[in-house]
Amino acid sequence: STMHSADASSAVAGKGVESDSDGPGHLRYWPVLLSFAAAVVLQFYALQFSMLPPGVDSSFHCVVAQRQFDAGRATMDLWPLEELRLNYPIGSHLWLAVAARWTGLEVHEVFRHSFVLALCGAALCVGAWTEKVFGSAGHAAAGALAFVFGSYQASFFPYTWGGLPSALAMWQGLAAWYCLFQLPGRGGLVASVILLSGVTMTHHHTMVALLGGTGMVAAVGFAIWREHRAACVRVLVALVGSAVIAGIYLVPLARHAGEIGHTG
Repeated sequence: STMHSADASSAVAGKGVESDSDGPGHLRYWPVLLSFAAAVVLQFYALQFSMLPPGVDSSFHCVVAQRQFDAGRATMDLWPLEELRLNYPIGSHLWLAVAARWTGLEVHEVFRHSFVLALCGAALCVGAWTEKVFGSAGHAAAGALAFVFGSYQASFFPYTWGGLPSALAMWQGLAAWYCLFQLPGRGGLVASVILLSGVTMTHHHTMVALLGGTGMVAAVGFAIWREHRAACVRVLVALVGSAVIAGIYLVPLARHAGEIGHTG
C-alpha cells in the first residue's frame, strides 16, 4: 500500500511538473513576436515616404491589378489601356483587386499595405524553420529578426523596388517547404501542393528558382540516396500536383510562347 501510494504521488508530481513546464514552454516563444512587431513598424515607417508606390514595377503591378478590379474577373490583357496580352502571372494582382473590393481601399493602398502582410508571413516561416533546425525559440526569434532587418528582400527594399509579387511568392514558397517536410501525412502534402501552385501563379522568377531547384534536388536525391527516396517522391508528387493546378496559367503561357516578344 505504501509503495502504491508512493507511485501515485510520483505520478501526480510528474504530471504537475509536466503541466508547469508546458506553460513556460509555450511562453518562451513570445520573443518571436518582437520580430513581427519590428516588421510592422519597419514597413509602416517605409510607407510614409510616398503615398503612391514608387518605381516602374509598382506602377505596372497597380495598373494590372486595376484592370482586374475594373473587369470584375481574371483577365490577361490590358484593354482598353493598351492592346497588350500579359504573360506575367496575375495571382498577386487578383489579390490586390479582391482585397480592394472587400475593404473599399484603392488598389495602390492595398499594394502598399500588403508588404506588411508579406513580410510578417515570411518572417513567421523563417522563424519556424530556424526553430526546427536549431531547436530553440531564441534561434527562431533571431532568425526572424535577421530576415526582417538583414535580407535584401525584406526591410525597406520591396516597397522601394515594387517587388510585392516576389515577396508574396517567397512567403508561399517557405510555407510550402515547411508543410512538405515538417507536416507528415496527406495534410502537409495537400497544403504544399496548394502553396506551390500559388507560387507559380504569383511570380515567374520565384517559380523557376523554387520549383526548378526543388525538383532538380529531389530528382538527384531519388537517383542517389536510397534512404531518402520516400521524401524525394513526396517532393516530386507535390511538384506535379502544383503544376496540374497551375496549368490554368502554364498551359496558355506555353501555347503563346512564340509570341512572348509581343506580350507584357
